[in-house]
Amino acid sequence: MITFYYFKFSKKNDLGFPYTYEKLLTKHQFYNSHQIMMMVKNKFGGLARLHYINKNTYELGDFFIIPELRGKKYKGIKYYQHLMDQVLKYSKKVNKNAKKITLAVDSKIIPAIKVYEKNNFTKFTQKKPILKSTKKIKFQYMLRII
Repeated sequence: MITFYYFKFSKKNDLGFPYTYEKLLTKHQFYNSHQIMMMVKNKFGGLARLHYINKNTYELGDFFIIPELRGKKYKGIKYYQHLMDQVLKYSKKVNKNAKKITLAVDSKIIPAIKVYEKNNFTKFTQKKPILKSTKKIKFQYMLRII
């Protein structure tokens, strides 16, 4: 059984994972961002964050499925797809003006890029990188119209 929990960002609702965008978001953006937690048989199964960029745009960050569930299915659908479906539905539910979701993924993580492409995200070039990393990561930027 899969259960989803939805949280608006706050210090109280921190799920304990690093905020990739914590230093990049304004207070307004931070407190208008959301976390979606996926529980599988009452155990943590994955999470996704919708970072509020502006009234039309969310940035998908920290999309994560635990290793034990990667590639596995529930009712014939892969776990990542269950979480992605919730991300797409929830983004419109909490912000009826939302028109697009963007994301940045390490360009070396081909399986993740394929997951996003299967969900109608398309690649685009970001002229000025929005993520700062301590590692030398080349990001692939992607966009989906919702």
